[in-house]
Amino acid sequence: MNPKVSVLMITYKHEKFIEKAINSVLEQETNFDFELIIANDNSPDKTNEIINTILENHPKANQIRYLKNEVNLGPNVNYIKAYESGIGKYVAICEGDDFWGDITKLQKQVDFLDQNPEYVLTYHDVKYVDDNGILFKKNSNGRPKEEITQMDLMKGKQPLFLTTCYRKLPIEIPKEMGDIVNGDTFLTSILGNYGKGKRLNIKPAFYRHHSGGIWSLQNKEYKFKAKIQLFSMLKDYYESKGLEPLIDYFANQIYSYQKMLLWLYFKEKNFTGIKSVFKGCFNLKLKNIKCL
Repeated sequence: MNPKVSVLMITYKHEKFIEKAINSVLEQETNFDFELIIANDNSPDKTNEIINTILENHPKANQIRYLKNEVNLGPNVNYIKAYESGIGKYVAICEGDDFWGDITKLQKQVDFLDQNPEYVLTYHDVKYVDDNGILFKKNSNGRPKEEITQMDLMKGKQPLFLTTCYRKLPIEIPKEMGDIVNGDTFLTSILGNYGKGKRLNIKPAFYRHHSGGIWSLQNKEYKFKAKIQLFSMLKDYYESKGLEPLIDYFANQIYSYQKMLLWLYFKEKNFTGIKSVFKGCFNLKLKNIKCL
């Protein structure tokens, strides 16, 4: 095989969903080879057994490369490991609890990227389902806008990664991505340095919103802190490149999430939390970031 696309499937505790996810990738109809890299982050359930059964029995098992971690690395480090092992010119994503809904998805996305070098990524519609695959009545961001400018991508404004196919970066993924929660937003921003994004007419993929989702399990405090960390790292990244508009943008994002975190602590009468915000703010002022 000489795969043109590396499909990355990050999985952890997906025994209920992994078979459907794998099949939705292997059923793709293309005039090029693609590889499916399954990166199992030491799942304690039966995910490993199910994958091994597929490797033994599926007629397209030769397209799968299976990476099983002996210790849990965390989703972003696991993603980077899978990404770096891929040899395709393009990268597509399908996590182990999601699935694709169009057998021509990869062909359409690759054809577009081949013909339009000014675009770094493509994306399409998505539908949200529960644990049992039943559609939610409301699908927020189900149909993203037609194009995403290069600047908006650099600001981290992204389509759902499940729907994307993007050009593999000419540089290594910055290792900082492994230390943050919102790795997809960080990677979107880096991709924006190399082009813009385009929505294609492809049947929706299915994003599974369930109780075991890593982000959905977290409270507001965790999410606000994660955003502050993300935007701080992106601000540092663009400072190294001297891009003033992005430095200012991420500084303002840090400021906004600090205010939300402080208001949360005030409502909860969490005086330790309030003190920590002001302490963190002082440290940010030393970096000339607008603060409370």
